[in-house]
Amino acid sequence: MSKTLIKYAMEYKDKFNLSIIPVNIKNKKPLIKWTPFQHKKAGPEIFKKWLEQYPDAGWGIVTGDISNLLIIDCDSLDGYQAIMALVPSTLKIPTVKTPRGHHLYFKYPTTGNYTTGAGILPGVDFRGQGGYVVSPPTINSKGGVYKWLDGFSLNEIVPPETPPAILELIPTKNTKKKPVKHADFKGFAMVKNEVIKSDAYKSLTNSARTAYTLLLAQIKKKGQSEVKYPYSAAADYMQQRTFTKAINQLIEIGFIIKKQSGGLYRRTNIYQFSDTWRDYSSDPDTIQQRERDKRG
Repeated sequence: MSKTLIKYAMEYKDKFNLSIIPVNIKNKKPLIKWTPFQHKKAGPEIFKKWLEQYPDAGWGIVTGDISNLLIIDCDSLDGYQAIMALVPSTLKIPTVKTPRGHHLYFKYPTTGNYTTGAGILPGVDFRGQGGYVVSPPTINSKGGVYKWLDGFSLNEIVPPETPPAILELIPTKNTKKKPVKHADFKGFAMVKNEVIKSDAYKSLTNSARTAYTLLLAQIKKKGQSEVKYPYSAAADYMQQRTFTKAINQLIEIGFIIKKQSGGLYRRTNIYQFSDTWRDYSSDPDTIQQRERDKRG
């Protein structure tokens, strides 16, 4: 075990008050019976014993309330982009680049019992109570490195609260939330970088971003510009009032146009995608002018 790895392990344990465990670099599994360390942290004597007994180990960080961490594990670029689309653009998150993707470090929520699970979005898992992640700077047996992104380590950023849009995707032990239908979230792969980087997209609420993604997922063939989408198709993800506000924002900023409203006739809403978002500006003078135009 390198001196650097030992230094980091001690820092996680002593400076950040995290529960850590030794893991096998070949299969990422704990080298010890680690259930007790979901509820208590290893003391100096146990830690010293691990250093002697497992000289080739990597280190894992136990998640949940013991370390005050909820970690989002993105195993693909699409999964990472999907999660980041739900995060306010100004939010800074401690982030680890893993051999396959990214680990995002959030503060463990006090609003529910968040455990550990897979597939909240395609390629996206979560680690809370009863979970752990491999920590930097562990190197696996194939040479894959776990490392902090520059400027995004625990030394530089305190884990923030988990955004509500992400928590909405995660079932808690006390709820019977329906699992996310992955087919619906294929829309994330269709959100282009030019959209994500635009002022228009950054101005959207998290709910509006999700609504936009769900609408994109309804496109059945290449070149299709119109989609039928009733609220019932979004009911698993947000309340109707929130969905209505999200759709109105998408229309206002120029991502979609409503071509048909169900109204009293109980028809399906039809939306047409628009490119007028390209003309959107977050300049304060422009925003004020838009407000004046709305008031007439």
